Amino acid sequence: MGYFLVVDKKVMKYSNDFDKVLNTLADMYGGRISIDYYGLMTKSEILSMEYMDIHEGCYFFISSLELNDFENKTKRNISINIYDSRYLMEYVDDEYEDGYAIIEWLKANRDSYHLDYSKSDFKKYCVMINENYICSYDLVEDACKFLMDDKTYSILKVFDETNLKDYLAHNLLDVKQNLSNDGYFEVIAKGCAQYNISIIELNTVFNHFHKANAKALAWYLDRDRSQYRVDIVDYQDSLTKACEMLVKMASCKDCYEFVEECPFHKGKEYLGKEICQGECHSIEKWKEYFIKSDE
Repeated sequence: MGYFLVVDKKVMKYSNDFDKVLNTLADMYGGRISIDYYGLMTKSEILSMEYMDIHEGCYFFISSLELNDFENKTKRNISINIYDSRYLMEYVDDEYEDGYAIIEWLKANRDSYHLDYSKSDFKKYCVMINENYICSYDLVEDACKFLMDDKTYSILKVFDETNLKDYLAHNLLDVKQNLSNDGYFEVIAKGCAQYNISIIELNTVFNHFHKANAKALAWYLDRDRSQYRVDIVDYQDSLTKACEMLVKMASCKDCYEFVEECPFHKGKEYLGKEICQGECHSIEKWKEYFIKSDE
């Protein structure tokens, strides 16, 4: 699961480790925030959570907070909360709630998290119709086949010209491309009523939260919080693990196997151990290389 530190409607820290989030809060505001009746709080007092409570996945201070600007000798009210991502939907009743700040963070940081729904009955591609969850499949083709074979939906008209079955049959590549690029496909079909039909890649549900079917799917997920979780990708941990693997690959006896690919050997003639100079056997050297590559 993920934890989000939200300060004045802005996500300041996110991690799967609650202690990391709490430590960030203490580092940022220890000795700077005061609470009614108790005065200024130290870093250790924040870490003790003595003045915090929890309700519906929200860790909050038991009284209003003031942020002290000692340089300018001013104070202002400040809102600070930590949210458990499993309870995210509890805080999206209106756009002024902190839940929307987290949704915006999820949309802007698509590559920094993923949904783990392996314990649920949901598959990768979900069929939603008029904000109702219908079914889900591991393959796009199977989701389309369901719509094409269903006696109710297959005969619906798209663009008042063709039925849904023929439309999906002729546009299957476009549907797959939409889902590959954006994780979302939508079409309006008509029969005795109008049908808003969507196929949504489950992992992108928060990216499309402004769309009715995606928002409804998020609520379906929320009905049983044990069925999914938001996992934050810790790139520093991931990078370290990747570099450890590269060091294992670069053991001296196997060095020659990737001389052409290794950035420390590129353009050099292989001379055995002498060429290595230890760079590709150092986790720190590999991390430095990748960090510089990203700059």
